This record gives sequence, C-alpha cells and structure tokens, in this order.
Amino acid sequence: MARFFLSPEDIREERFFLRGEDFHHALRVLRLREKDSVVLLDGKGSSFLGRLDHLGKKEASGVLTGPAPSAGDLPITLACALLRGEKFDWVIQKSTELGVRRIQPIVTERCVSNGEKLSRWKKIAKEAAEQCERLFLPEILPPVPLASLELEEISLFCSERGGEKLPSVLNKLELKDFSILAVVGPEGGFTPSEGELLVSKGAIPVSLGKRILRAETASVAVMSMLLYRFLAEDSFPA
Repeated sequence: MARFFLSPEDIREERFFLRGEDFHHALRVLRLREKDSVVLLDGKGSSFLGRLDHLGKKEASGVLTGPAPSAGDLPITLACALLRGEKFDWVIQKSTELGVRRIQPIVTERCVSNGEKLSRWKKIAKEAAEQCERLFLPEILPPVPLASLELEEISLFCSERGGEKLPSVLNKLELKDFSILAVVGPEGGFTPSEGELLVSKGAIPVSLGKRILRAETASVAVMSMLLYRFLAEDSFPA
C-alpha cells in the first residue's frame, strides 16, 4: 500500500490532500485511482489509512478511514562526517531504513565534501521512510563542527586506533530508556587530536574490527549493530 508523509494542513477534518511531488508520484508513478487505499503519516507519530475519492488536475484527495500500524524509530543520533559525492546521500537513506532518529552531519579536519544539501537530504530521508514503513521522519540537522557536537547519555565513536569491539561494549550497556550518539569520521578517519577531544567529552572509542571500512560502510555497520542490540533486548519500538 502506498505511503505518504504529509504536512498537518494536508490531513484535516477526516480528509487528506496530495499535492506537488506527492500528487505526481501517486498518479504518474504509482498510477493510483479513485477508491485506492493509501497510508498517510504526519512524521510526528500519527498514521492513518485513507481512500482516494477525488483526482484533480493539480491535487488528489480522499477520506481518512482509520488508524494505520507502522514501525517506530530508535533513540539513536548518527553523527557522520560529511562525505564526497553521493556517499552522504547513501548514509541518509540507509540509516533512515535502519531506524535512526536523528542525523547530525559534522565537519572534521579531513572532510572533503560538496557542502550542505539539507533540502536534498530531507527528501531522501522522506522517501526512505515511506519505503520502509516508518512512523517518524528522522530529523536531519545542519552540519556543525566536531568541537560543537553535543553528546548524548551514551556516546560512541568509531576509532581506527584502538577501542573495544562495538558488540562487546553494547553487551555491557543498559540501552533501555537511554539515547545513544554514534559518531563516524570522514574518509581517512579522525585525527589524533579529534579522538582525544571526543574522549575528553566522554565519548567511548569503539572498534568495528580489523578491516578498514569506508566511512559510509562504517555508518551502516554501526546502525546495524545497534538495531540488533535493541531487537535482542526486545526494546525496539513497534
């Protein structure tokens, strides 16, 4: 069933409205017709079933028919260094699919990127969230320098120069009711001074194994391990 994240003004008085790109996607790509059922989400935790009953030239609308079940998110912020080309787009897409709550781009000494693309990143996250049946849209924040990064109750950063293996660290932590920050560096990793800065702020250095992973691969590996840990504790939100 097709899913659409809509703004609050497009879900009101027992009706919903598809406009702009959502309208084009519904009619031109999915070829939806009157009486077809859809799922509508407001990105803040509410989801509804709906049925199309009007197809216009610039918008479509329908009636809400009841609540819809959907998957939640994980209490995880992924802070990833900006990457070149479409690599950061890929990080946004895959971490959204894996349940990240917030994505914080960071600027580090070894960053090589094409700059901030906040509107593009939000669009990628929205499309990924619709595809994987998420209930919440992840928050995509503007880039900040590493020194300005705010840590969470549990903060971990990927280190190429030591650190306990991430699965071992996670097995020692009580994750329930805590927020987690996972920090991943750029191509080439963190500089020694950046690693020292993170440790001084209370972050725990962790290892993903002996292989040197690409930055985008490391981001997905961290998210996958955290998802597994939450599933093992049966604390993944429904």
